[in-house]
Amino acid sequence: DGRLIAMALPSYSGKYEVLVASVADGREIRLVNEFEAEQLGFSPDSRSLAVGGQYEQSTGGGWIEVWDLGLDDRENVRLTDPGQLAALAVNPGGSVLAVASMDGYVRLITVPDGRQIARIPYGSALTKVAVSADGNLIAFAGEDMATHLWSLKDSREVMKLGHQGDVLAVAFSSNGEYLASVSDDGMLQATPVAGGTNVPQVMMSDDGCSLAAFSPDGSRLVCVTEEYDARVLEVPAGKSPKELPLSEVD
Repeated sequence: DGRLIAMALPSYSGKYEVLVASVADGREIRLVNEFEAEQLGFSPDSRSLAVGGQYEQSTGGGWIEVWDLGLDDRENVRLTDPGQLAALAVNPGGSVLAVASMDGYVRLITVPDGRQIARIPYGSALTKVAVSADGNLIAFAGEDMATHLWSLKDSREVMKLGHQGDVLAVAFSSNGEYLASVSDDGMLQATPVAGGTNVPQVMMSDDGCSLAAFSPDGSRLVCVTEEYDARVLEVPAGKSPKELPLSEVD
């Protein structure tokens, strides 16, 4: 919801920390780990943070913890079918993890018991994963220069967004209308998903977009270019998107 920022910090004295900070007042929470955190993922309501990485003695598996930030509690979740961790995402409410692994599967794991409830095949190493606000759609990307959209309800792939380069980021809007996908060819695609048949597609490529994120209410999409400039698109529900001058962005 845009209220918190999480960062994995380097080791000091053999301890690893994750810093969670409030955007509004800068208040910090520092949480210590035994192992280095390599992946972080907030739930859509920002109450839960999934943290994961690899064990120091690599066995091909990883560790995951889910922290309830509202209660300042930590619940340990273990992979039931270990794979080398590539990316994490959490569903609304923090009850299910989507885990993308280098072995070519997206695993859905319940919190806190760590039970695997689904395994989505991809076929090669995965790099990105995201969960829609209603928890039904999973977006993931890997080595085939495309973002795949999977419906849990239908147990099948329902969309594929092709790129000309490796996918750098995937994100859902909170209103459920758009899936954004960015690749290292500089292309940003923001495409309507379920229920958004009248929503126009967004494509940007002239400045080389390398990262994208939606505002908490889903009405704006921020693109960071390769020159570290920001561009802001207004994407109101059911209407054509338009770029906003930064002077008009509050």
